[in-house]
Amino acid sequence: MHSKIWQKLSSASGLRRDFLAGFAWNHAAKIAEYLLLYILSVVVARALGPAANGTYATLVSISQLLLTFSSVTLDLALNRFLPQFSDSNGKTAYVVRRLLVAKIALLVLLCAALAFGWSVVQRWFDLHSSADIYLAFIIALGFFRAVSSTFAAIWVSRLQSKAILIINSSTLLLQIVAVELVVSGDSGLGPLLIIVILGALASAIAYLVAGRVYLAVPAEKVSMKPIVSFSGWLWVNAFTTYIYGKQGDIMMLSFFAVSKASIGFYDVASSLSMLPGLMIAAGLSGISVSMFSRLSKGRPGEIAGFWVRLSSFLTNVSVPLYCFLAVYAGSVVGLLYSPAYSQSVGLLQVFIAARIVARLFGGGESFDALLNMNAERLAVIIGVVGSTVNLILNLMLIPELQALGAVVATSATMMAVDAAMWLLLRKRAGVPLLVGNWLWSLLIGAAPVIFMKILFPDPGLGQLMLIGVFCIFVWAFSMLLIKKRSGILVDSSGIGQ
Repeated sequence: MHSKIWQKLSSASGLRRDFLAGFAWNHAAKIAEYLLLYILSVVVARALGPAANGTYATLVSISQLLLTFSSVTLDLALNRFLPQFSDSNGKTAYVVRRLLVAKIALLVLLCAALAFGWSVVQRWFDLHSSADIYLAFIIALGFFRAVSSTFAAIWVSRLQSKAILIINSSTLLLQIVAVELVVSGDSGLGPLLIIVILGALASAIAYLVAGRVYLAVPAEKVSMKPIVSFSGWLWVNAFTTYIYGKQGDIMMLSFFAVSKASIGFYDVASSLSMLPGLMIAAGLSGISVSMFSRLSKGRPGEIAGFWVRLSSFLTNVSVPLYCFLAVYAGSVVGLLYSPAYSQSVGLLQVFIAARIVARLFGGGESFDALLNMNAERLAVIIGVVGSTVNLILNLMLIPELQALGAVVATSATMMAVDAAMWLLLRKRAGVPLLVGNWLWSLLIGAAPVIFMKILFPDPGLGQLMLIGVFCIFVWAFSMLLIKKRSGILVDSSGIGQ
């Protein structure tokens, strides 16, 4: 079923072979990475318990903030511009070297500032340690991930992600095994940090070896002005996205001295709510930007049709998975993380409800399309407004509702930002609101899950797996019946017909 959908999806652009090959490798790489990262997070959460897991999540959030300030937008710029230099390693090398130097310079400045004010940061985020291992962890993780993400962006932009699959899968598997063998209880936080750092170092070294050609080949000078301008706007967007995302919420919860156990509950709920979307759309990370870039350069009139097919597919597959997770949230959390995380269930269900509503307007595919329609400034302004609203809601709700306040604030912001991105894309490209597609996906997704919940209200692991298989069969069969003509669920007025 998926192969037919993707054939239709890519045939509209005339880039079937490149897109499918790139998507296949990138999807395999991202699925493996996200799945292993998620397994690692589950192993860590079970080994540490809610309180120590909350401390670990806070440290990762601070490190991610460093990476956001110094790296994220430069990687996206590579996805946006390197497809234009795919015929020249020299031009690619020129861009990569300069952006890598820029990353390192920014990281050095930010880490120096963090080290200088570390005592203040410890007080703000309730981080108490007899040694400076927390600070060393934050800085080292930021540096190693910055190097790895640069070379990963090269292969994504060229629709060649085989190296990403091999490197990320092997290093994450080693970390999972090490955590399972070594880490246990609150006292295991120190060994855990060392394991994660060693894994990030191994990944960075592997990427440097695999991408050494871009460090050694003679460079061919290209203009950096459009790349710098593009990165500047995306830097603002990356920061605003951080604010109304998981990491920003964890920072806010820590700032308000919410208990580390509550932060641990929030971390579990947020990570689990993102899993269905990541598992479906993982392969599009970077690839969709490159595809929209190619279309805008050669076939700008096909951007809307490609978006409709892409958004329809993501809704068809992700909404049923969200329905399953919402209905069986208690069983999934208990079986994966242990009953100690039962307070994550309500938070998870709020998150999922918001994600289902937000899919009505599409998701990240709207932003990727806007980036290639000279609308990045307006898209970033939407993000800035969204982050401001999220910050205000957090200030209002967290003191009273604790972790639930952060969930409500982020959920409201997510729905509003996705709706605003769709409105802007509709104005620029005339894309429709795929109401019929969304309603069918919700109906098909919810009906079998609710039916099974009535029959099996509290299933064990074996029963839950069988219920999942049954629901997947019903979803696939139902969608095949409906999609006889077009091969994809879209409104009759949709461009993608």
